[in-house]
Amino acid sequence: MSGRWYQAFLLAITVNFGFVQCDHHGCSPGYDRWQHLDGETQKYFLCWKVDWSDQSITFEAKVATTGWVGLGFSPTGFMPESDVVIGWVKDGRGYLKDRYATAR
Repeated sequence: MSGRWYQAFLLAITVNFGFVQCDHHGCSPGYDRWQHLDGETQKYFLCWKVDWSDQSITFEAKVATTGWVGLGFSPTGFMPESDVVIGWVKDGRGYLKDRYATAR
């Protein structure tokens, strides 16, 4: 894969309101990898699965929030040059925006 491997990702985000208590069984069927991204609070839980045949990764984020959620991929580990997905729910409908960060 190229240095811009993160551009090939597929993304599935599920936003849950209220506190989410997750362990590896909190992922939808088929997701075999998981990680809490916020340490001990465990309000941001990311699941993913790799499909080697079509060279894609599918993500599912379960986040306790009353606002928005974001997930970013960076070739350097910093905000500039990162590919970011922002999601939120308004009037019962989910929205996703894909953005590219050029600065902090």
